Amino acid sequence: MPLPQGIITGLPTTEPVFAWTVDDGSNSEVIRRYIEFSRESGTRLTFFLNGSYPRWTEHAEILKPLILNDIFVP
Repeated sequence: MPLPQGIITGLPTTEPVFAWTVDDGSNSEVIRRYIEFSRESGTRLTFFLNGSYPRWTEHAEILKPLILNDIFVP
């Protein structure tokens, strides 16, 4: 499925769905647990990386497979 362009105001489905966003980045353990949850459950999460916290780079190696398998979209 191609990524949408522009502002997203809804999802193209009649099924009950929700969007899970993660704005955390200051705690390395919390980031790791979110990544593990996403990988193990197949749940797609939207991470907002603002660059203020270096913790995300600590987990670059476990994030890469999620990105390559389209489970995680940066």
